[in-house]
Amino acid sequence: MAADDGIECLALSPAFQQMLEDRSSWFYRGEGNDTMVVGYRGQNVVLRLKKANNGDVKKVQGFDRISNSLEFAKRVFSPLMDGFYVSVGKVVALSEQFLADIDAICRADRPCARLHKSVDTGYTHGVLMRDLCFLPESSDYGKEPTFSIEIKPKCGFLPTSPHISPDQHLRYSVCYYCMLQYTKVAEGKHKIRSRYCPVNLFSRDVPHVYYALEGLVSCPQNNFRVFMDGKMVYSQEILDSAGDDLCCPEMKLEQILSRAQGTHNPSQLEGTHECSCAGTITKRFLKTVIGILIHDSNYGAPENGSIQQNDVLKPFQENSKIQHPGNARTFGHGGVLQRLHALQKMDVLDIQGLYPLYKKLIQHFEDNPSLREALDFDKNFNNLDTLLNLDLSDQDSLLYVLSLVCMFSIANTSKDCSVMITFQRRLQPSNDTCFVPSLSGEEGHVYAIGVVDLDPKEVDRVEKYNKDMLNTFTNYIKYSKESS
Repeated sequence: MAADDGIECLALSPAFQQMLEDRSSWFYRGEGNDTMVVGYRGQNVVLRLKKANNGDVKKVQGFDRISNSLEFAKRVFSPLMDGFYVSVGKVVALSEQFLADIDAICRADRPCARLHKSVDTGYTHGVLMRDLCFLPESSDYGKEPTFSIEIKPKCGFLPTSPHISPDQHLRYSVCYYCMLQYTKVAEGKHKIRSRYCPVNLFSRDVPHVYYALEGLVSCPQNNFRVFMDGKMVYSQEILDSAGDDLCCPEMKLEQILSRAQGTHNPSQLEGTHECSCAGTITKRFLKTVIGILIHDSNYGAPENGSIQQNDVLKPFQENSKIQHPGNARTFGHGGVLQRLHALQKMDVLDIQGLYPLYKKLIQHFEDNPSLREALDFDKNFNNLDTLLNLDLSDQDSLLYVLSLVCMFSIANTSKDCSVMITFQRRLQPSNDTCFVPSLSGEEGHVYAIGVVDLDPKEVDRVEKYNKDMLNTFTNYIKYSKESS
C-alpha cells in the first residue's frame, strides 16, 4: 500500500495544485466508455475523469460516488485479491475550468468513435492514481523501454448452472464473449469477430493462453492495448486510424516492436512477414508476457496467502493451495488470473437462476419500503462480511438472496476489470522479487501487475444483465446460422 500512501501525500500537497495549474504537461492516455485517463509528464501519475454525452453535462458533486467506488476497491475487492494487485488511488477536487481545458487538450488525440462523449465538466472530482504503465520507481532500470499491456479479460468460464433453460443449452459450450461477437459485428461496432476467447486465457494451459494473446493482437477491440514508455502504441483505435495502409494488425505490432529494439528494416519486414500471423519479434513479446503470467501464478504471492484460506472463495477455486512446480514453463494455481477467475465464479446461479430471485427481492422491498434502506441494499455491500459468510443452506431467507446478488455484483466487477502487465528488460540478473529470468539466465524482465476499473456494479443492473443475455443469445443463434 506504499504506492497509495505516496499518492495520498501528493494529492494533499501544494505540488499537486501546481500540477493542476500546469495544463500543458497533461496529456491524453486513453479512455473507456465512461472514463478518460490523462497523464502528467515527469510524474508517474494519472487522473481518471468522468465522461458524459456531449450536451449532457450536469452539476454533480461526485465526491460521494467516487469515494464509494474507491471504498469498494479497498474494502471489498482488494481483500478478495489477498491485498495484491489493487491500487486504490485518491479522490481529488477539480475545477470546471480545468476539466474543460483537459477536454480541449485531449480532443485531437482521441479516436473519432469516442468523440460523442467528452469530459464531464459538471463532475468536479477525479481519481489520482499511480501510473501503472510504469514500474514502481524502485524497480525502474531506466535504460530499456518499459512496455505495458492492458488486457480486459472478460468472463473466463463456461456456466454450469442447472438453471439455464434447455432452449439455451448452447451456453454450456460457447462462452458469453464469443457469443457477443456476433452482435457487435451485426451492429457495426466491429468489422470482424475476434478469435480471442477468455476461456483460453484463464485455462492455465500455455498453448491455449498463447492462442488467446494472439487473438487479442489480431483483433484488439477494447480488450487489448500496448503502451511503450507510457504512450499507447497499439490498440483498436490506432489500427482503425491506419485504414488500409496496413497489411494486417500483426504487421503493425511487429513494426512497433522492431523499432523499439532498434532492428526495424521496412523492406526486410515486408519481405518476410506472413500476413495475419504474428511476426518473430511479436512471438517473442507474447512469450515474455506468458513467462510473466507463469511466474506470477507460482511466485506472485505467499503460499499461505489469505485468499487460499478464505472460505468465501474456496468453492470457486480449482485448487485451494498454490503449487510451486519448480518449472518456469508451467502455470501454478495462484496469480492475478486465477484470483480473478475465482471471483468471476461467484456468479453461482447464472443470470437465469438469479433473476427470478432478484425479482422476488425487489417486490419484497416494494412491499416493505423501509427495509431496503435498513439493509443498506444500495450502499455497495456495507454488510459484506455478514452477507458473504451466511449459511447458504437457508435458501428461503432474505439475506440468502441478498448474498447471491452481492456475489453476482462482485463477479461482474471482476469480469469487467482490466489487468495491467508492465515489464522492462534487464541485461543482467536481478534480485527483484518479480524478476523473470530468460532460459539462459543471463538476462530477464522485471515486472509489475495491477488491476484497474474496479467500479462496483449497482445491484439494480441485474435487470440489464438479464436483457443483455437474452439479446446476446438470440443474436448468436440468428447470426451464427447466417454465417455458417
